[in-house]
Amino acid sequence: MKVSYDEIYDCLAPLAEAGGKLYEVGGPVRDRLMQRPVKDRDVLCTGLAMSRISALLKPYGKVAGVGKSFGIIKFSPHRSRDGLIRSSARVWAAPGLS
Repeated sequence: MKVSYDEIYDCLAPLAEAGGKLYEVGGPVRDRLMQRPVKDRDVLCTGLAMSRISALLKPYGKVAGVGKSFGIIKFSPHRSRDGLIRSSARVWAAPGLS
């Protein structure tokens, strides 16, 4: 069973609530344009520092700075409502952009 789009992005809502602007980027955009199933989640978050993004995501799953010098966070959410592990997401931090 696949996890819904809304369910996967529920855990990113605190970023927007804290003033960050979220943009879906990368593979998911390509997949949607080519009418393929979306397999990964890539999100650009502007307006929040990487440390703030990490702190906001931590209650919802595992956070790892995989590209700290580039502002990339790998986020693996906790189990979903139906008990399945959700897809991981890469979140790019761009605090200077708004």
